[in-house]
Amino acid sequence: MKFTPKELIALGIFTAVYTVIYMAFNMLGAVAPILQLVGATLATLLNGITFMLFLTRVRHAGLITLMALLLGILVTIAGHHPISIVTALVAGIAADVIASRGGYRATVPTVVAYGVFNLWVAGGYLPLLFMRDSVLSEYRRQMGDQWADAFNALFSPAVIIVLIIGTVVVGMIGGWIGRRALSKHFERAGLA
Repeated sequence: MKFTPKELIALGIFTAVYTVIYMAFNMLGAVAPILQLVGATLATLLNGITFMLFLTRVRHAGLITLMALLLGILVTIAGHHPISIVTALVAGIAADVIASRGGYRATVPTVVAYGVFNLWVAGGYLPLLFMRDSVLSEYRRQMGDQWADAFNALFSPAVIIVLIIGTVVVGMIGGWIGRRALSKHFERAGLA
């Protein structure tokens, strides 16, 4: 795969915008664990616009995968488990394949691709299924007993599985919102 400088610049810009939105909304979780769900949902919905704008710059396979991989690396540097890199890579490849089916332009494949793309965040939750005690111990150290107890009560293994599935559904809603915003505002303004 050979990417043009213009594509790589677009990748950098849209990954940065996506990251700022993701991090800003996910900071709500520091206040209370329940706000992690609110923040993640809002970030996913709003970033549907970011993702759809990014797709107006995508001409071939690999750029969605690179975006997901960069996000996985960034959250790993920020403290997520390294499995985030693997889930990001898998989600990125799957989203790339799905979006390519519609030439990165068709509505249904791009909306589904954004839903699948959002599985990159599963790396932040999977350790709670396989090494829960270690993760909760770290949360106690960083956030305190009260926050960790509230987190533990809220994020049971069943809730985590529903959350991961829900991520795809919310992602598709965000993708649909992004497509609507693209056609209603950005295409008319000549930005897409």
